[in-house]
Amino acid sequence: MIKQSLNAKVVLILVAIFLLSGAAFGAFYHRFEHDAEVSLMLAQSKALFRQIQLTRHWNANYGGVYVLKRQGMQTNPYLYEVGPKEGEKAAIKPEIIDLDGNVYTLKNPALMARELSELSRARSDIGFHLTSLKPINPNNIPDPFEKRALEAFQAGTTELYEVQGERFRYMAPLEVERSCLNCHGFQGYRLGDIRGGLAIDLPMHSAIEMTAAGRMVTIIGGIVVIVLVLLTLWILLRRLILHPMKAMEAFASQIGSGREVRLNLPLRSDEVGRLSRVLIATEKEVRNQQQELSKLSGHLDDSRRHDHLTGIHNRRHLYLEGERLMAMARREEFTVSVLILDLDHFKEVNESYGRAAGDRVLIEVAHALQKHSRIYDLLIRFGGEEFAIVVMDCGKDQSMRIAERFLNDIASLAVENKGQMIRVSCSIGVCSSDELEMEQMILAADEASYRARSDGGNRICHSESGGE
Repeated sequence: MIKQSLNAKVVLILVAIFLLSGAAFGAFYHRFEHDAEVSLMLAQSKALFRQIQLTRHWNANYGGVYVLKRQGMQTNPYLYEVGPKEGEKAAIKPEIIDLDGNVYTLKNPALMARELSELSRARSDIGFHLTSLKPINPNNIPDPFEKRALEAFQAGTTELYEVQGERFRYMAPLEVERSCLNCHGFQGYRLGDIRGGLAIDLPMHSAIEMTAAGRMVTIIGGIVVIVLVLLTLWILLRRLILHPMKAMEAFASQIGSGREVRLNLPLRSDEVGRLSRVLIATEKEVRNQQQELSKLSGHLDDSRRHDHLTGIHNRRHLYLEGERLMAMARREEFTVSVLILDLDHFKEVNESYGRAAGDRVLIEVAHALQKHSRIYDLLIRFGGEEFAIVVMDCGKDQSMRIAERFLNDIASLAVENKGQMIRVSCSIGVCSSDELEMEQMILAADEASYRARSDGGNRICHSESGGE
């Protein structure tokens, strides 16, 4: 039974792997062919670009080439509009006449390139185009691909290409040379500027035919599939038998250790699966018992961190959490403020109204402070009639405003006791720092609170010990 169930799993997994391998191989081969075609077209485009550049350089170095103006031939009308610089007379002669009266027309580099492109496209379906963002001849206005490439050249890109159906588009920039300024100087170009670019448009059918003829890589793909099957069989044996048994052994040895343990095995219906479920159930029962104990321990720790009278955190919680908060403040690079609030003349409240009334005053003060504290601030009953507030991400000016609000809230507080209203005031010491340790800030704020109380109470005093 075990053998049959394992064999069925192996067969199903092998079939799935064969299918996945075939799909993966097809995707790989398609990508491989595409990349090969693009590489071939890119090499052809660069070679053609260099050849056209040499032809242009030859023409430009002679200042253009004059050819006999035959019947029906038009002289480039835009040559009458160009010049070396703005405001200077054109140095170009679009036409010349020899001693015999023959008229010759100037073929400048751009015109020569366009006529060669038209001839090439008519005979071989290969085209190229000289263009720029500021063309003199409107026939040289860039198309969307060329415009995108020219804008990229302005940003520092050295070439741009893309596949458009069965056409390959390539474009590289043309820098301004001295020979270019005879025609384009009036446009404000300087030597080394990107004047425009040369776009090349090639058919891809020859590259597609060449890559199709090289499908020997299919044989290599078949070898890869066989290797994948053998590796898969070895992996399956480990996964179905050796790995689960080893994982369950390690899992069982850690049950009850107190550490979080997981049995990372898929759900199975064979004997290995049933054994793993028994182990998981056992671990779950042990973990539940440990969690109950942990909850009891947590409740005990929580009660030790809270003040039983006011319900807010106590001094123990402040010292346990304070250093963690300061470490976070240093890591996040923000300022922490500590406020120590001491009720003025609270001893007289106890003596005049009794301790029960004093306790009610402390509870109401705690509620007032809690009402106006942010959820991530730390509100502490520091001891007796003293309270501490740790305010996160709060500098000196903001902490003084917060202290002023607390001062006013306490001053406006009225606690009813047997028909009488008990009113109290407080003295607040503030320390703001992004450098001191929590204990140092508490000490500095406490000293500032003492100075405020010594000056008559119902006031705020900021410590000079802070790092801000």
